[in-house]
Amino acid sequence: MIVERAPDRRSDGYSVALFGAGQAAARRLGFDHAIPDRAVRDGSTHIVTRDGGRRPGLGFADLPGEQRMMLRGDVERAAFGALPGDVEIRYATRPTGIEQDESGVDVTLDHDGTERNPGG
Repeated sequence: MIVERAPDRRSDGYSVALFGAGQAAARRLGFDHAIPDRAVRDGSTHIVTRDGGRRPGLGFADLPGEQRMMLRGDVERAAFGALPGDVEIRYATRPTGIEQDESGVDVTLDHDGTERNPGG
């Protein structure tokens, strides 16, 4: 089961950068191959001042290590595309209590949404 606070899938959003740990997580979850890399490798970053002037700035391409740039929607599509069809997704739902003992974990949910499979 996947629990999502939003009332529905959210495919919009900002840019996301995946560095080593994020890329490893996407690989373990089985959808790293489905996330495009939207990085501009030969671009440059500038800071624009209030008066419209420009000066060199630091961008993601200037940081050490291998990073992949994408949009939040790219990650959302790849993650949902990797889910088996029988996974229950509860939208407009949030955990309100968690109790753990030696036999496992019980989670209490506040559920105001609908249940669907990833294609729904």
